[in-house]
Amino acid sequence: MADTTRPRRARGDIEKAQRRQTILTAARDLFVETDGELPSVDQVARRAGLAKGTVYLYFGAKEEIFLALFTDELEAWVDAIAASLEGATPSPEGIAEWMTADLRSRTVMLRLAAQCHGTLERQVAEDAVLAFKQATSGALAELGALAEGRIPKLGPGDGPALLLQVYALVIGLWQVSDPPKSARNVMKRAEFQNLRPDFETVVRPGLAALLAAVLDN
Repeated sequence: MADTTRPRRARGDIEKAQRRQTILTAARDLFVETDGELPSVDQVARRAGLAKGTVYLYFGAKEEIFLALFTDELEAWVDAIAASLEGATPSPEGIAEWMTADLRSRTVMLRLAAQCHGTLERQVAEDAVLAFKQATSGALAELGALAEGRIPKLGPGDGPALLLQVYALVIGLWQVSDPPKSARNVMKRAEFQNLRPDFETVVRPGLAALLAAVLDN
């Protein structure tokens, strides 16, 4: 006898969500293994154990897969920052120190971010870009509102603006310190070392200065 205890549509929605997550997990694993290169839909499908056509039921192009993956990575980062704000509000230097340490484990997010606002967005349909922008804007707005509640010096609207500056600083410094795979051998030459700073060395004081300029005034 068929199981009638749960609606068929609910089971279908769960299965779809699980399959979508399987695709994203496969894409993430391949992205890590290829040192930041985007694998093809065919490679993602094989790793996920799915037909290539099945992947296209969920994502219209490989770039859509990685925009979705970046959204997940960004939301995880936002959640981590939100959790850090639950305690006593630290100093700008303390926030910068924590964020720098946390970013050590977010290479996937940083490498995807470096591609999202150029390469990836240009290769997908407008509805995919809209969904991506809504997700990222919503995450930053939510965290910005939380920051305003925890940091007295932030007035209405200051939280999202500050976080956008933090995000731009982090991604900009990452792009300089982590060149594309095709350029990495060239950038190892001694004559170009001034063009490839160590990310942690530059991001911590950069964040501290930005936060101090806002929070200490």
